[in-house]
Amino acid sequence: MKNKYISITLIIVIVILLFLLSSFWGDIRNLYTNGVFVRPNSIHNFYHLPQKSATLSDVNLIEKWMTFGYLNKSFNLPLKYLQTTLNISDLSYPNVTISRIAKKQNLSISTYLETVKKAVSTYLLQNTLTK
Repeated sequence: MKNKYISITLIIVIVILLFLLSSFWGDIRNLYTNGVFVRPNSIHNFYHLPQKSATLSDVNLIEKWMTFGYLNKSFNLPLKYLQTTLNISDLSYPNVTISRIAKKQNLSISTYLETVKKAVSTYLLQNTLTK
């Protein structure tokens, strides 16, 4: 009888631990998706250096997990520039990732990422030449 209670208790503990682990994994994945965790060698370095904005040579560091607000701040873009240029109607703009907009517009993430990079490059080129 005692062994039966130990077995049941052990099964309950394992089920609870599996539930907690799956919840934790979902939260971690969500943090990566929303750009809270970043990869090394990303534009994240520029985001935390207030005196230095990202430049044209940094456009290739743009990644799918980045939000449009992150890009606007990093590259010193006007708030509505990417929204207008890329025809983004999502109400969560600029707090939405590149990959999420690509999915909503039924576009390949890699193709859409290149479109975003081109839009940022175009803005930087036009504004570098006028200064």
